[in-house]
Amino acid sequence: MEIHSNYFESHNNRDISYAEDHLNFGLALYKVGKVDEAIVQYQNALEINPDLALAHNDLANALVKIGRTDESITHYQKALDLNPQYAEAYNNFGNVLMQINQLDKAIAQYQMALKYNSAYVSAYNNLGIAFLRKGRIEDAIANYQKALQIDPSHIEARYNLGCAFYKEGKVEEAIASWLPTTILTDRKRKLVNMVLLSHWPFDWLNQSHRQSRNMLQAIMLRDYLRF
Repeated sequence: MEIHSNYFESHNNRDISYAEDHLNFGLALYKVGKVDEAIVQYQNALEINPDLALAHNDLANALVKIGRTDESITHYQKALDLNPQYAEAYNNFGNVLMQINQLDKAIAQYQMALKYNSAYVSAYNNLGIAFLRKGRIEDAIANYQKALQIDPSHIEARYNLGCAFYKEGKVEEAIASWLPTTILTDRKRKLVNMVLLSHWPFDWLNQSHRQSRNMLQAIMLRDYLRF
């Protein structure tokens, strides 16, 4: 009887290992853009171990990538059923809900992510985006600032903070937020630069901001001419 029990324990351990192998292979495929092949690997992992929360989350991410949003929601929910403290899954689920304009539900997911990981910079940034879309500008600003307190180099949060200030009519604060933001997508950088150029010169800036302004001036003019 003891041999029989050990056999099944060993068999189950092998199954878990095989599931994780499929999961890791799927993640590698996803990272190089082979999303359809990654999905197959995640599904293989879940056939072996349906209770693998990480596989449900990663499968959901891949499904979002190819536009299968409804299916992704099912797998995010399953991941969270299996692991109610899975901060990353809450954040990812929130992103999908925000994508389909269910802002209140998205906000709830981001708040759950932060409940289980109070240093989750992306969740603060995403929560700020959701609040901004709801017109709750002060709440958006507060969350962008929390993100930047944890990671001052978070470019997206800094850009978003500037946008929130600008939307509120606080041009000086917006520009001060944007000045250190030298790594943006072309579109965002050009939009920022147009605002900066339209408010030149910045007599109100302190010395450190003036130094940043001088450093950025050549980049700004170059990109403005390309716009």
